[in-house]
Amino acid sequence: GFNPPGDIPFEDLSNASSTTNLAGSTPSTTPSDKKLSILGTITGGKLRKRSGLLGIFAQTSKSLAGIGGDGGLDDFAELPPNQRRKKLQSKIDALTSKICQETAARDGLMKMKTVYEANPALGDPMSIQGQLTENGQILDKLRSDLRRYQVWLEE
Repeated sequence: GFNPPGDIPFEDLSNASSTTNLAGSTPSTTPSDKKLSILGTITGGKLRKRSGLLGIFAQTSKSLAGIGGDGGLDDFAELPPNQRRKKLQSKIDALTSKICQETAARDGLMKMKTVYEANPALGDPMSIQGQLTENGQILDKLRSDLRRYQVWLEE
């Protein structure tokens, strides 16, 4: 096989003392243990909020509020009919998959509750009751959202 290449000498420009080293010699300083972040980059110190025309592409908390179903009502009325139909259908598909996941979780909780009732040594069946009610509320909200999007799709 081949011998692995040796270390490549480089100049550490963050320290003023390393700039005095010759190009052929290895620098005597080790890499600093500073916390690496975006602020350590060349353009990191120049971070600022984009304004003007580029500001329309910035994601804000208002634009993210509609994601996840917790935000405002979004019937995609501003879109052309074909795109609106596609968006509504994708939203309906996402909601149906979430409903399937929540019903599977509810079924699992119901099985756990029956096992706990049959054998109290495994756990308290009343401890799952809170999770079941929470799951029921989530399912009700998802189903109402699904009905709302289906009505919008039929319009």
